[in-house]
Amino acid sequence: MSIRFGSGLKAIAALGVLALSGQAYAATAHVTSPVTRILLHDSSFGGCMAGLNNIRLTGCTTGFATFDCKGSLTGTDTVMAYRMLDQAQLALATNKSVFVTIDSSLVINGYCKVTRIDILK
Repeated sequence: MSIRFGSGLKAIAALGVLALSGQAYAATAHVTSPVTRILLHDSSFGGCMAGLNNIRLTGCTTGFATFDCKGSLTGTDTVMAYRMLDQAQLALATNKSVFVTIDSSLVINGYCKVTRIDILK
């Protein structure tokens, strides 16, 4: 006598193996918000951050997101970080909203890193 597993049981077994693997997967959030503030700091927060509304991502402090201008995180291109900061400053000065992608696996002092920024018309 043999026991056959249906495709539903195979899917459940596969999900169980993934759940037990212990790997953490990063989450990203896409946020549309006005830029409410710009913060520059000589030793914390990656050096530069933007105040943004609507950041709802587990592991990320609400209200601000970092660009990591100091290059604290492995792989950060500081030139690109400053360009993103420039875009946030432009949006603040012109009263435009931004669309940003924020990555919860890239965190400095509890604030998650922006990996993309668009200024909206």
